[in-house]
Amino acid sequence: MKLYIKALLISIITMLCLAEELRSQTIRCGVESYTPEEVLQIEELLNEWLEKGNMIIGPQIVYIPIVVHVIRYDNGSADVSDQQINDQIDAINTGFANTNFRFRLYSTQRINNTFWTTNTFGSLAENDMKAALSLDPDYFLNLYICDLPGILGYARFPWENIAKHLQGVVVSYKTLPGGSLVDYNEGDTGTHEIGHFCGLYHTFQNGCNEPGDAVEDTPFQLSATVGCPSSRNSCPQPGDDPIHNFMDYSSDPCLDHFTQGQFNRMKHIMSQYRSKMVTPLNITLNQKNSSSQPVGTLKLWESNDWSSDINSGTTLNLWAYSNYTFQGAQQIISNEKYNVWKKGDEIITDIINHHTFLLMPTDVSLTSQFDITKSNVVINNTTESSAIIAGNLKFKDPWLIDYADPLFGNSVRNRGMKESGPDKLEFKERSSPFYPDYTTNYNGDVYKGVFLDQDYLDPNKPYYSVQAIYPQTCTLAQTNREHTFYFQNWSANTVNGVPGAVFQNANSPTTGVVFKKEGAVVSANMKGTQLSSQSEAFKHNGQNKIVRISGNQGIMYQVYESMGNLGYKNDMLRKKVVIESGCDSNLCS
Repeated sequence: MKLYIKALLISIITMLCLAEELRSQTIRCGVESYTPEEVLQIEELLNEWLEKGNMIIGPQIVYIPIVVHVIRYDNGSADVSDQQINDQIDAINTGFANTNFRFRLYSTQRINNTFWTTNTFGSLAENDMKAALSLDPDYFLNLYICDLPGILGYARFPWENIAKHLQGVVVSYKTLPGGSLVDYNEGDTGTHEIGHFCGLYHTFQNGCNEPGDAVEDTPFQLSATVGCPSSRNSCPQPGDDPIHNFMDYSSDPCLDHFTQGQFNRMKHIMSQYRSKMVTPLNITLNQKNSSSQPVGTLKLWESNDWSSDINSGTTLNLWAYSNYTFQGAQQIISNEKYNVWKKGDEIITDIINHHTFLLMPTDVSLTSQFDITKSNVVINNTTESSAIIAGNLKFKDPWLIDYADPLFGNSVRNRGMKESGPDKLEFKERSSPFYPDYTTNYNGDVYKGVFLDQDYLDPNKPYYSVQAIYPQTCTLAQTNREHTFYFQNWSANTVNGVPGAVFQNANSPTTGVVFKKEGAVVSANMKGTQLSSQSEAFKHNGQNKIVRISGNQGIMYQVYESMGNLGYKNDMLRKKVVIESGCDSNLCS
């Protein structure tokens, strides 16, 4: 039994030694090394730059977009999940929590390439991989996740005189949160390498010799820390080794902070060498009426609520390649309301308010554009005698504010021309006559007037639509009886010799409509069963005829003229039929 226990202990010790040997063979970081003289030269260039009064990062939060490239083997192995990538971004932001830097995942791509995933610092594989995949290093931090041989990660310092595409950070896929490398799988390798990307050396740079790591508040350190000792003091200068600093080699559970001095250095170096990445855009936020005059106020969505009111003409500091959602004013102002958003001079065809913009480096302004709306437009049903009848019709308005958007606190917005989803633009049923004016409230919906000349022929322009409901039964005042009505066509009145509205297809029950004139009246012309626009139609010896067609099993037909067409009804089908162009040759000759 004793021999068995002894053998078991020897096996355990051997396994632990092998594991420690394996860890010791893996270098935490493979960045370029610098002599004390080179460090001093870099510091001299920084001091000269600062003495010239160049702008450095202020107190605002700096948002840096990260593009993730997952480089797998040809067979797809060495992959990481989307959750691991999100956890890695979270780990980086946790590490940088006491700084002004915040990192956002911009995009992820996965590539199968064995040669690339096993790249090393300065190799042909590194160059080929980054040349093919790097996305605008002036604005993006390119993060490559690979299966690096012998190291956990490496980065490129901002001042390196290299091709631009080589800038970025490379880490082993095993080091991401949940990775397979015990003690180094909490994501701190990524935090460490981004420290280099932002201009930090290792805390043990130059050992116990000046200038150390060029940061005042990190004590000198003779060499890298292994594991996570309770404490360590390897240099004669004051202070224990900074074993919990992200720029040491301690295991992940041991690392928890950057110092204020390191943050100050990162601000200076990033401002000097990566100014585009850390300098916000100056975006002018406008809201203008049809005369290009400022009008009303706007709002910006801030995580979980809308901002306070922002005046038109305000300049905001916003970040390139970041998304921002703005809300234009939604009330009527001097007979005008929100019509479209503009990005610079470009009209945004998606007219949804609460609009989300992905800002590009060339963007300078965003404008909520108002336009004049007309309140005295009428939409109705009419019958043979041009009498307005009751009943219902349907209207579709892309600007009607009726959708409670769950993405923005259920604040209400318009639907635009959405064709699918919960915010799909739908017809609303209204009573005839219907007035889409400034103030009439239809069960909470206020249309606030309509725009003129929203042309359905322009594929980039949203437009209104009308829809007739048929058959429908209505009581006619002239007869004081209920009649069944069928759709014939759409028509509009004439205003000063010009049609008040035009239709995409006037003979279709559902059609796009363009309001052309103030005072437009749009009518769904309905034909009532056994009703005629002719006063003689049903008089004795008038137009009304009842006929039986020979050989037709005795079916009786009632034939009469109305609205310029021949109508007939048979006693079997019990429905009326309209024959276009006056008379069907099979019924009359």
